[in-house]
Amino acid sequence: MPQEYKEFLVKWQEALKPFVDYHKWVHGDDFHVTLRFLGAVKPKTLHQLKRLLSTLKSAPLELQMNGLNFFGKEEQPRVMYAEIERDQEVLDFKTWCG
Repeated sequence: MPQEYKEFLVKWQEALKPFVDYHKWVHGDDFHVTLRFLGAVKPKTLHQLKRLLSTLKSAPLELQMNGLNFFGKEEQPRVMYAEIERDQEVLDFKTWCG
């Protein structure tokens, strides 16, 4: 994720802290893009996934943020996320990921 996006999201987190009751806010260095959430993965499967992903050859994706949102309980959301513009390149890559 580009540093400018991380800085933008950190500023939004700081502005929202007085209004959103999180147990722990994510550090800016831990921001990431989730194309597919896998949940609990067996060690053997994780090893296979890492090996497969290490073979991936792709140009960097150009991502455009399209707003901020939350999920979880309305009175205590669990996750703040930046919505990503769903252009064809991103959708193709997400499809490849399964």
